[in-house]
Amino acid sequence: MSKHPIRVLIAEDSLFTAHLLQKILEDAPDIEVVGVATTGKEAVEMATALRPDVITMDYEMPEMNGLEALEIIMKTVHVPVIMCSLYTRRGAEITTQALLMGAVDVVQKPRSQVELPLIQEELLRKIRAAVRSQGVRALKPLAEPPQPPPKPQLGRLLQIGDPVIVIAASTGGPRTLATLLQSLPPDLGAAILIVQHMPPHFTHTLAHRLDLYSALRVAEAEEGMRLTIGSALLAPGGVHTTLLNFRTIRLTLDPPVNHVRPAADVTMRSVARFHGERAIGVVLTGMGEDGREGARAIKQAGGTVIAQDESSSVVYGMPRAVVEAGLADYVQPPEEIAQTLIDLIRRMSRHDTA
Repeated sequence: MSKHPIRVLIAEDSLFTAHLLQKILEDAPDIEVVGVATTGKEAVEMATALRPDVITMDYEMPEMNGLEALEIIMKTVHVPVIMCSLYTRRGAEITTQALLMGAVDVVQKPRSQVELPLIQEELLRKIRAAVRSQGVRALKPLAEPPQPPPKPQLGRLLQIGDPVIVIAASTGGPRTLATLLQSLPPDLGAAILIVQHMPPHFTHTLAHRLDLYSALRVAEAEEGMRLTIGSALLAPGGVHTTLLNFRTIRLTLDPPVNHVRPAADVTMRSVARFHGERAIGVVLTGMGEDGREGARAIKQAGGTVIAQDESSSVVYGMPRAVVEAGLADYVQPPEEIAQTLIDLIRRMSRHDTA
């Protein structure tokens, strides 16, 4: 346990919810609640004055909403922010926007005492990860394009021998995914599956938001969908995403793997099974070890593995697990990962036509 407690500022306009959050945090011996802000303006002022290690942020507050407060805090105080959200469609839309702005993670907002045990472990785990993270220091500015990039016509169906990329991400992932997808061309020549640890509703919204950044077509995966060239499918929250055959999506309610569902290990193993040396695994920022065993399966099948480097990762957990296991062929920041993917796929294409 750290010698100094983790100092947390709660930004929440509901006194009842703030009390529930405070109870969860104060029961932990390594955490100290240094203040409770009830407006966005107060959150900015208290963040500046108290310099907490982590802020939990509601998205709907008077005077200044959570997104406005987050934007100022990102620019001035540079403190990791975890969004507290109701798992509703509106909550998903606003919170996904916050994650793309630089919030490091999201947790469910407790609505009653009964829910505390369900939320406590996740909230404490994410706060501890956030304080160990590089937080906003690892995030480069991400400007939303003034208009969505032009999309190619729906690509052809994936054929045997076409490359398939699986991208794994968790804490800090949405913004990193946007950066990576922005850098990929519409004629990439591969199909992409993305596994981002998020709850239901949130993945649908994230897919829509990522589609605004990317010249590729980005959508949430659905049962029976078929992989196409030039498209990226995002694994839906609450289920595992696998392949029924080499190009058909199969969603399952199998138990969580690495405490998460969807799990990247599950998707990567499935892709490795069907695509062998044409499988490419990419493991981005996130806590835990999800992606390591999937990367191992891809390597054993003759495929290629790329891990995000430490300096650009918000949380260097998942990529570290891959690197330390000796499974990474490349260790790079997102912009370089994009170019590596382009080069790998071009080499595969040249090999096919040689």
